[in-house]
Amino acid sequence: MHEDLMPVLVIAVMLALLVAVMLFIEGRRKPTIMPGWLDLQGFERLFIYWDAPSAKEYGEKHPRRYQRLLEAWQDLPPDEAWFHYNLSCIGVTPVGSSVRSAKRWCQKAWLKKQDVEAAYHLGMMQLMGLGGAPEYRSALTLFEAAEQGGIIRATTARGLMLLRDPGFMNTGYVNTGIGNSDLVEDWPIEMPKAQRHAEALACFMGAFAQGDMLAALNLGYMLEHGLGLDAGAEAERAANLDRAVESYLLAADAGLSAAQYRLSMLFEARGELVDAYRWAYIAAACSESDIPMARSQRLATLLDGRTLQQAQESARATAHRIMTPRVLAMLHNLKHLRSAA
Repeated sequence: MHEDLMPVLVIAVMLALLVAVMLFIEGRRKPTIMPGWLDLQGFERLFIYWDAPSAKEYGEKHPRRYQRLLEAWQDLPPDEAWFHYNLSCIGVTPVGSSVRSAKRWCQKAWLKKQDVEAAYHLGMMQLMGLGGAPEYRSALTLFEAAEQGGIIRATTARGLMLLRDPGFMNTGYVNTGIGNSDLVEDWPIEMPKAQRHAEALACFMGAFAQGDMLAALNLGYMLEHGLGLDAGAEAERAANLDRAVESYLLAADAGLSAAQYRLSMLFEARGELVDAYRWAYIAAACSESDIPMARSQRLATLLDGRTLQQAQESARATAHRIMTPRVLAMLHNLKHLRSAA
């Protein structure tokens, strides 16, 4: 009897040892941190709050999907939607290991070698609650250390924390199982809104000056809404809108769909329907979201046939120019993933 079971036991032990060795190797393999989207539907959630006509048209065509988005995000203020959109832009994806393993390696690199790049990535994972609960105070400390080490993206990340309204966490928080009191208690920024916005504006201007296009996007957002600026005359507000458009254009050319979408809305408000259509078309091509597509379809009905054809040709050429480097980068990342596997 025992002799009959012996081969089975040997095989079971060998399989157990093999699994243990594989888990050990996977746990010890240092992951590569790559930029990556956390939630592609963040595009749609953001657009819903900012463009009711297009959102309504989208809802009429896709009622079930639209209803799910509303149920999840109906109480979310626009500033909070903006915060989450930005997190999706600068999110980190561990390649070659788990999130917890990535956090462990980043912690080792920071604590033992004072690696400021690792400090930034660790701060981002803590800010987003990847591999555990959010750790806001620690994230802010890590961003400040990364800034001192010359990591431009850390300046943008700190600006986002300053821009966010912590009062929202008194009423609710999206997609976490943490109590509101815990979130509020851990939020490290306690200062008047005007001061927060002024410091956030300085962060984005500084990072933008060093070439960070996500900072350009956020600078445009603040200029458009007059955040961090002294309330001025009508002429000054118009000048700030012009500056917002310039900042959005740079971010849009870098492929940030929120900037492309905001340009469409600003141009439509100015009555410049051709440019409004072009940027809605480009946002739809770059984000693969149905909301900018609904916007472009609505704007298309306001243009005559010849003008629409010319605008489409121009938009296609611009979208191709913007998307080509992103596609090449994606192919490079796929090659990197295969080598890391």
